[in-house]
Amino acid sequence: MKQRRHTPEQVVRKLREGNRMLAEGKTLPEVAKALEVSENTGRQQGGGDRRAQGDREGKLVSPSRRRAAVLMLKDRLDVSERRACQIAAQHRSTQRPEPPRAADDAALRAALRKISEERPRWGYRRAHARLLQEVGA
Repeated sequence: MKQRRHTPEQVVRKLREGNRMLAEGKTLPEVAKALEVSENTGRQQGGGDRRAQGDREGKLVSPSRRRAAVLMLKDRLDVSERRACQIAAQHRSTQRPEPPRAADDAALRAALRKISEERPRWGYRRAHARLLQEVGA
């Protein structure tokens, strides 16, 4: 069968005509024969699943989504954390809860700010060393 190149106007005309014929109740093979195109031309490009693309959940990309998936696997399937992390491709160290912050962070930050105002050229290591000297550790 000889292949023909169609102009954009011809393609648009054939698409409109095909849509009209399909709306009238004709089948795809009938429409393809009437328009002198192959049946595959009227189908969606690419194979596989023909469902709407928006009906699926997204991938488990972020650590928080994978963390939730691991918790769900542990709860519903009663598997270990190690196995659930392996299935969800989540590193076990990111699954563990974060340690609580110390309550005296505000005082430490205030002391570091005071040192940085007095000695702006000092880095955090030197400021930390001075705080340790003041505490007597």
